[in-house]
This record gives sequence, C-alpha cells and structure tokens, in this order.
Amino acid sequence: MLTLLAPLILAAIIGLAYLAVKHPNVYEKLFGKVYAISAMVFLCLMVWTGAVTTAISAVQSFIPADKQTAAKAAVDAITLPLHWVLLAQLATMALLFFLSWLAHQVAHDGQSKPTGDA
Repeated sequence: MLTLLAPLILAAIIGLAYLAVKHPNVYEKLFGKVYAISAMVFLCLMVWTGAVTTAISAVQSFIPADKQTAAKAAVDAITLPLHWVLLAQLATMALLFFLSWLAHQVAHDGQSKPTGDA
C-alpha cells in the first residue's frame, strides 16, 4: 500500500508546488478546497482510529488469553498510529501555507517586475 501511496503523495506535492510557482492565482483558488479535503481526511482518519481503538477495548475481555497477540496484530494491521496521523496533518498544513506564501510572493514579484519597454 505504501508503495502506491508514496508516489501519489509526492506527485500531489509536486503538482501543488508547480501551481504555486507558475500559476499562483490558480493555487490561491484551490487552496481552500485542498485545505478542506486535507481536514476531512484527517478527521476521517481520527474517527477510524478512535473507532477501532474503542471497539477493541470493548471486546478485549472476551478474547481468550492465547489469542490476545493475534488480536493485537490484527488491530495493528488496520489502524494508524495517532502520532503519525497528527504529524502528517501538521506537515500538510505547513506545506499548504508555505505554498500559499510562495504563491503570494511570486504573484507580487510578477506585478512589481519592470516591463523593460523603456
């Protein structure tokens, strides 16, 4: 899964950086939508992690002692560590705001650049 996900994330980052530098107005129009999608994905991952953790803690006492290790391994296979989810969201927000700042700088430099016609 990670072998498929990592190149897609890298392509999205490169695409957003390209838009921020070459087409800052387009990036600024997309910024709110991308930020909202990022927040929704973060919330979904938090709900998923919380639901799985709550479910396993509710049924933990019904799992035989000899099956506890297998149950923990099964749960670990379908959950994401909370600290990685938080770190990914913080990194996403930092990237989006940095690219927004960069787009503003590029747009400002493009407006203040002399035309050279004189």
